[in-house]
Amino acid sequence: MQDRVYIAGVKLVGVMLALIPNLERFSLQTEGPSAYVPVGALSALTGLSKPGPLAKLTTLDICDRSLPLGFDYHAGGILEAAAGSLATLNVHMSGGPTQKVGRERLRNLRTLRISHTRPSAAKLAALLDSCAPPGLEAFTYEATYPFVVNILLGPADERDLFQPSDAIQPLIRHKATLQSLHLDLRARGYYNPITDGGDSQPLPMTLKDLRALKHVFLSASVLCNHHGRASYTNHDSILLTQLLPTSVTSLFLAGDLGQLTPRLGHALVHLAKSAGPRKEFKALRRVRCDAVLATRGLEHMAVREVFAARGVDFAFSSWPLSEPTRPGGDAGGGAIAVGAGPGHSSAR
Repeated sequence: MQDRVYIAGVKLVGVMLALIPNLERFSLQTEGPSAYVPVGALSALTGLSKPGPLAKLTTLDICDRSLPLGFDYHAGGILEAAAGSLATLNVHMSGGPTQKVGRERLRNLRTLRISHTRPSAAKLAALLDSCAPPGLEAFTYEATYPFVVNILLGPADERDLFQPSDAIQPLIRHKATLQSLHLDLRARGYYNPITDGGDSQPLPMTLKDLRALKHVFLSASVLCNHHGRASYTNHDSILLTQLLPTSVTSLFLAGDLGQLTPRLGHALVHLAKSAGPRKEFKALRRVRCDAVLATRGLEHMAVREVFAARGVDFAFSSWPLSEPTRPGGDAGGGAIAVGAGPGHSSAR
């Protein structure tokens, strides 16, 4: 009986969505394996009205906070119905897609944000593969804490596969349009001292192929690992100039490098000397470094003065990580929360 009630509730969600033809943004928070909006919840309504249900949906927020079933499992019907109109997809606390969304299925997606999450390399590649090129303009990835991964995101052998290049390589398909890259691995480290020495691996490739890139946010740890090695250069001074495309206008470096901070200081000074009119990085306008790096001696390396001489605004800042949603399942105003079991569906 409870199963039938729950199925009826899911179908009712589909009917409700179909009756809001001008809906532009939808937030879905799920909990449990039975909490999902299947394709059938909306597909039966397709054709009853033109355009079809969710034809104007441009932004979808998904949080599947309890199990590693994947956001496409929970929101398969919504993704199918809005595939042609969806421009922004925000995924929070998810294990990534478990069923292939479909190659280039999200043909109009412009912004993809993945937060408090750590999918495997294969799952991340599958998600990026669903974005039709050229088109993606902004990509954000924020890793989660290891203890959250242990609870939510599956076995360790799958989690440990992810490296920064696993995000960069699939993004090459969008090199003509990608303008913003946010790769935050601060919460990723110290999860497996056997495989990576207790710190994230360095970036094994440059970003220069992303020729439209303007805004770059990186964890400082991708520049060099705990041994002080960078995989793309052996020279401190060119750590950044060999990494960044000349189109970049703003650079943000987050996290602590400890005793390796002077290496970053030398790289920043060289970048500053390569900026300004008639220089390689003439588009560069703003550089921000984590405030903790100032306490490591970066403040005393004349970095700010060299950038100022080239007309580039340099300062220290901080960027808090996103937090997991509350256990009560509060997804915020205007969201629909689909509960943990049969008969536990409610609108908020």
